[in-house]
Amino acid sequence: MTRRGRYSSDNLIRSEDLPTMRGTCMQLPAKIDDLEEKQRWEQQLRDHMVPKIVDLFCGAGGMSEGFVNAGFAVVAAVDHEKYACETFATNIPARVICTDISRIEDPATILEGLECNCRRSTLPGILLRGASTYFKSGRGTAACGAGTQRIISTVLSFH
Repeated sequence: MTRRGRYSSDNLIRSEDLPTMRGTCMQLPAKIDDLEEKQRWEQQLRDHMVPKIVDLFCGAGGMSEGFVNAGFAVVAAVDHEKYACETFATNIPARVICTDISRIEDPATILEGLECNCRRSTLPGILLRGASTYFKSGRGTAACGAGTQRIISTVLSFH
């Protein structure tokens, strides 16, 4: 019996039947390149009342956007995917580092040169978004490589 109705195979559009129209690629400016935005971000870094995060494995910045909306300042973000880093930089003011985290020789370079009034967080799982799930679950050693663990411990000791 042939299926009828809204979701019958005769009514479905197949992706191979859709026309492809590629647009031109655009490079959007980083939010931190806006002078007013950069000054506001730098002020947040100096303000000891503003909680701060370092977003490791940041992707396009969805989690950081939530933290920003909750009043946090994103000090730095690290990811290895070029387009994710570009999207992050377009939407969130922060130092964005596009590299494989295991290739960072000196983790202090993530925060180097920033005037950041940082203090140890009372919620260490929030301080480093991306790494916190490894440590809260007790899988830190198995889930993270030695380079990642070195970066996490150095950034934590900085705060």
